[in-house]
Amino acid sequence: MSKEIVLPGTRVADNPVRCEGCFTEDGKTFTSVVSILQDGKVIPLKGKYIPRVGDAVVGIVSDVRFTSFEVDLNSPYVGNISTKDTRTEFELGDVLVAKTRMVDEVHEATLVEPVQLSGGRLIEFEPVKVPRIIGRSNSMLSMLKAYSKSDIVVGKNGRAYIKNGDVALAASAILKICHEAHVAGLTDRMKVFLEQKSGLSLSPEEIAAFEEKSELPGQDFETRERLPFREDRPFRERPFGGGGRFSDRGPPRGDQGFGGPRRRGPPRDY
Repeated sequence: MSKEIVLPGTRVADNPVRCEGCFTEDGKTFTSVVSILQDGKVIPLKGKYIPRVGDAVVGIVSDVRFTSFEVDLNSPYVGNISTKDTRTEFELGDVLVAKTRMVDEVHEATLVEPVQLSGGRLIEFEPVKVPRIIGRSNSMLSMLKAYSKSDIVVGKNGRAYIKNGDVALAASAILKICHEAHVAGLTDRMKVFLEQKSGLSLSPEEIAAFEEKSELPGQDFETRERLPFREDRPFRERPFGGGGRFSDRGPPRGDQGFGGPRRRGPPRDY
């Protein structure tokens, strides 16, 4: 199995090929970001999230309008939820998981089936690392959940929401995966890491059993029952400045006001 790291502008095919992290010019295909070239397949190590139909995304409400909610997708592009598609009254800064139903010509996404997330912690990372965090047939994500005893939902847009259990262990494990995603033998190393940090040694059956107990929607979640009115919601304690976000890309981002620039401030819990 041949593997090499290639820089932007490296020719990887003599014909036009549609793949993430590449562009075509003069009938040839070149890398647009730092990538791994493995047996002719390009695996990008960097890149922004571009919405695609059917993606499960973890977003933050960045604007509240009369007919819709604007959602920050950790991307140059935004998502929108029509008030006709949800009875939930979202507020600025609310965290949610939703699906993209439609993406227009400027890559703005229409989101549906929003489920509000509260009482957990949010972390951000490069969206191209999502497949390594989830693993084949959800194998890596299931292992993270079982050893940390946490509920975790991972969005295709490079955000993970963690609730319950050892949140710090789950967050540090995810960031370790991001930092070592290009190195072979990642699954075995992560199993050793999680066993050492948690003091547990779990069988595949025990890992699968914990997966079934998760409170949060999965990667192919279906709409859960949503509370229609604010007075019916459980109380959510969200003190300003409490908790924080873990990130492998610098300081966390703050809230965004109505129509104004994003304000940088201290991290917080959700």
